[in-house]
This record gives sequence, structure tokens and C-alpha cells, in this order.
Amino acid sequence: MHDLFSNGICKYGLVEILNFYIYEKQYFTIQDFNDQRKKISKNCLDSELQRMPDISSHFSSKDKRKTVLLKLTSSEMRFLIHYFPLIAGRFIPRGDKVWTYCVALVKLVEMCLKRSFTETEIDKLQEAITMRHELYKKLFNKDLKPKQHFVVHYPSVIRTSGPVEQMMCFRNEANHKNFKQYAHIMSSRKSISYTLYVKASMKFAYDLLNENFLKVELNNNFEFTDNRLRYYFKDIAQLTILNNGFDVMMSKKINYKGTVYKSGSFIALGGKNGLSLYQVVEIVHQNCGYFLITQYWKEGHFDEHYMGFKAIESIPTYKIIDIEEIKNPPIMLHRIEELFYFRLKPSFND
Repeated sequence: MHDLFSNGICKYGLVEILNFYIYEKQYFTIQDFNDQRKKISKNCLDSELQRMPDISSHFSSKDKRKTVLLKLTSSEMRFLIHYFPLIAGRFIPRGDKVWTYCVALVKLVEMCLKRSFTETEIDKLQEAITMRHELYKKLFNKDLKPKQHFVVHYPSVIRTSGPVEQMMCFRNEANHKNFKQYAHIMSSRKSISYTLYVKASMKFAYDLLNENFLKVELNNNFEFTDNRLRYYFKDIAQLTILNNGFDVMMSKKINYKGTVYKSGSFIALGGKNGLSLYQVVEIVHQNCGYFLITQYWKEGHFDEHYMGFKAIESIPTYKIIDIEEIKNPPIMLHRIEELFYFRLKPSFND
């Protein structure tokens, strides 16, 4: 978390990239970037990108010039680097050398966040770290910072201790706010650490007793619906899940074990034949299970410039997917230069 996102290599890299494009090449302005970020955030499912503040600038007495100022939390920086190719890519000509560094930075972050590694993938991670550091020194004429050096040790740490993604302190530090609030309202200061420990333990025991973890929240009540009235019925009637009676329980949105699925969002499934993209039409609850009625989208090739896949068009082909089979979070399409693009989460290929 601290090496990559919290004043780490992502911030070092993005500041240099933005300074180069805004103040040297003048491909776009700070306002252009903020407007494009807001446009992308309105059509994404990650609230961190929506709530992050606009980037600004200040005068650096050390460099004797204006420089971009990024004041973001670790979580906000994590999602900014994920969507950065879609936000800034439209302003940058293809083949730009600094954009090559940007792509290398995004790839490195995604490789570090993988949940499993083979020996070959660890070697590729080592190569990606070396290439990113060399490009950083060459393009920006800057020395490496300590946090950039820490990343050099990631391959050896992964070999001995496992993926670093499993050791991040995101969720632990997210609880700091609660402890600070508890400490502020407590009148006793005799043993505040013990008091906080007891309160946290009791809350955890309460959640376990009431099975509050990974609950299924029905944001909209499921209603019985005659599926024969649906426009897609003739195309999926041969599937058995809807043949157990014409009246089935349907909804437009569900929070299933912490992940929100809703009509209009997209699911990317990988297999032996490659990537498949589906748009969620409705959610079905039947036989103690939850299923997504989806429509197939024709996907295009991977665009290295935007670090995403093209989505060509929707196809009148429908598929019912068991929600338990989905291993990756929903995504959305983003319209750039009259085309649709989507980016996969780092853990998609795990």
C-alpha cells in the first residue's frame, strides 16, 4: 500500500507524467484532465474515483517551476492509476515515449497485485521493475527514491512469503478511523488501548454471531415476474433455469457478498477460447440460487495505448450465469473517440 500508492511509485510516476504533458508538451491542461476524470468516474463502479479531489498545481521552489499536486488517499491513488490510461490516453499521440513509461507503470502495478504467481511470472515481474526504473531515470533525469527501491525486493519476497497483495494493510488501516472516533468519545483514559481492544473484539464477535460477513443484500425486492413477457424469453427459453415455471423472482440490483451487480453493468469471463463480455440484463432468484441474465457483446482486440479491450457491439444472444461462477467484479464500458473500451481488474487472470 505505501510502496505503490501512498506517496509511492504511482505518485512519483504520475506527477512526472502529468508535468511533462501539461507544462512541457501542453497536450492538455489540468482542467482538461479533471473534466475527463469526472466523465470517466460517472460511468464506473468504483466510488474512490468519483470522490477523489481534482488535481491542482503549485510552484516548486526546488525545480523553479509549476508542478502538479496530487493529494490522494491510497485507495484513490489505486483507482486513479487503474483508470489513468482511459483518462489521459485520448490526449496523447500513439507511440509517445513518456506514454511508454506510463504503460510500464500501470503494468507493474497490476503485476504486483496478482494473487498467485508462477516462477515465470516472478521473472517477468523482475524484468518489469527493472524496465520501469530505467525508463524513469532516463526520461525524467531523476534519482530513484527509497520506496522505488523497496519494489526491487518484491520478487524475492513473493518467492519466500507469497503474493504481496495478500499482505497489504488496506483493510487494517481502514479501521483507524473507527478507533480514533471511539478514542475521542471515551471518558476513561486509564487503559485506552485495552478498552479499544475489548470493544473491537465484542464487535467482531457480534458480527460472527449474526453472520454479518458476506451477506446477500437485496437492494430492490425481488418480484414474481412472468418471464414470457420478457423480450429475451424466446432466446433463452431452452435453458432449464427458467423452465421450472413461468413466474420467477427477478430484480435489477443485488449486493451479493459485498459485490454489487445491477442491470447495465458488464461481466468479463475468461476461458480456453479467450475473453467473453456480457452485459447484465436482470438478476434471477430461483432454487436458493442467484443467476444473471446477460446479453453477449462482441469484443475487439486489446489496445496497448488505452490498456483496455474494445467493445464492438451487442449481439442478440443471451446467457444465464450462476453468480457463484463469477470470480471478478463487474466493470463498465467507457466511450472514447466514438469507441467503447473496458479495463479488466488486475486479478482477472488469476
